Amino acid sequence: FLDSSIPSELGQLSQLGTELYLQSNSLTGTIPSEIGQLTGMSGFLYFHSNELTGSIPSQIGQLTSLTQYLYLQVNSLCGDIPAEVSTLTSSVSGVDITTGNSLGTDCCTAYPCSPSPIPSPAPTTTRLPTSLPSLVPTLVPTTGPTLSPTFTHEPTSMPTRTLVSAYDILSKLYVDTSGASSTWTNWMSGTPCTNSWYGVTC
Repeated sequence: FLDSSIPSELGQLSQLGTELYLQSNSLTGTIPSEIGQLTGMSGFLYFHSNELTGSIPSQIGQLTSLTQYLYLQVNSLCGDIPAEVSTLTSSVSGVDITTGNSLGTDCCTAYPCSPSPIPSPAPTTTRLPTSLPSLVPTLVPTTGPTLSPTFTHEPTSMPTRTLVSAYDILSKLYVDTSGASSTWTNWMSGTPCTNSWYGVTC
């Protein structure tokens, strides 16, 4: 028993003769379109009782010298019968291409096709700033004595420093980085805790 596919090189055997018997084997795969090159075949073309799949190639219609038998039955052929093959069968004495096949039915409906692989999504890279500004802004005294380059006495009072809230610190971070990432959702909306600023846990 033959248990492989029909090689496309078969079409190069133009001097094959008038008959080709490949029935009752375990041939798999599709019928190669090159079969249409065997234009000298006038007697028998037997491909029946195998495990052939796919649709009937329209090139079989080129075997216009074939007048005796065309047997493709009892396989797993599917799809529509090509018009060229229908025309050929009208001049062949014995024809059976439908028995045991699923002709007229979409091949993926008759014999479920393997699903196409789903491409993996391209990896996304989030570009982070190369450096982050200090979370604590520089505190500058708003009032206080002017200090001379040199002095010999202690200042009588300490300069007043402005108390900075967490909101001020986070706001400065956002402004200094110009909203570094589109993922910084809800920033500058309401307060960090009530509006759930991205990355802030209260």
